[in-house]
Amino acid sequence: LLIGFLILIAVKEIFTYPRPCVTDESLISCPESYSFPSGHALTILIFAIVLIGEPSFFIFFIFALFICYTRVFLGVHTPLDIAGSLGFAFLSYAISDVIIRKVGKKCEK
Repeated sequence: LLIGFLILIAVKEIFTYPRPCVTDESLISCPESYSFPSGHALTILIFAIVLIGEPSFFIFFIFALFICYTRVFLGVHTPLDIAGSLGFAFLSYAISDVIIRKVGKKCEK
């Protein structure tokens, strides 16, 4: 999650996309932060990726889809924000996996 959070902060500052609720109506108050990628979606998708292959994956995946859908439904994100979050979730997992494997090899020596 730490890797995902760092990626989220960097990407939001690089792309600076305004939220759709800045120009359109939303069902909740419009957050002041940038839109791309969605932090909620990124977090829940990282958890879902970690659970791939586990018995609870399907239930958690449905929950992750629900969270992603609500972000768009509430008007605070676009589908592109959610898709970007999925890509960055995989990137976060991949980077974390490499780090864990390298640290694990050093600890075995």
